[in-house]
Amino acid sequence: VSFLAVGHGDASLIELGDEVQILIDGGPPNGRLIQKLGELLPPYDRTIELVVLTHPELDHYGGLIALLERYEVGVFVDTGVTKDVDAYETLIHAIEEHGIPRIVVSAGDRIRYGTHMLSVLSPNDAWAKAKETNDTSMVIAFEADGARFLFTGDIGAEVERAVAKELTQPFDVLKVAHHGSK
Repeated sequence: VSFLAVGHGDASLIELGDEVQILIDGGPPNGRLIQKLGELLPPYDRTIELVVLTHPELDHYGGLIALLERYEVGVFVDTGVTKDVDAYETLIHAIEEHGIPRIVVSAGDRIRYGTHMLSVLSPNDAWAKAKETNDTSMVIAFEADGARFLFTGDIGAEVERAVAKELTQPFDVLKVAHHGSK
C-alpha cells in the first residue's frame, strides 16, 4: 500500500502483487497523481483494475479525470453520492464515455480478489444522506496477507465514533481522515 503525495488531497495505491492495482481516490487536479503512478508502476502497465472514490470532493476525485485519459480502468466504485459541480459531472461523463462499469456500494458490501478483501464500513443509509459531503465518505477496511488497513476518506468526528463502535478487530494501519486535519 502506497500513500501518494498528491498535495492537498488523498490518493492511495494498493498493489496486489500480480499486477493488479486498486486506487483509492485520486487527489486534486494538479497532475501529481499521474506523476506518482508513473514512479510506482512499470511503464508497460497502463491498467488500474479498480478505482474507488470515497466521496465527491475535488481533492479526492480531481486527479481521476486525467487518470482516465492515460490508464485503462477496469471498474469504478463509489457510494452513489453526487455533487452538482462541473468537474464531478466531467468525471462521471468520462467514466460513461470510456465504458467503465460503475458499482455503487454502501456499508456491508465487500469486494474480494483472491485472499484480499475490501469491506465497506460506511456510509450506511443514514450517513449517505448526510448534509456534509465529507460524512458521506466511504470507509474501507482492507485485509491482505494478515495486515489490516482502515481508509477513512474525510469522515468527521461523529462518523468516526459511529464506525469505531462497529469495529471488532484492531487495524495495523489507519489512513487518518481528512488529510489529518483536526
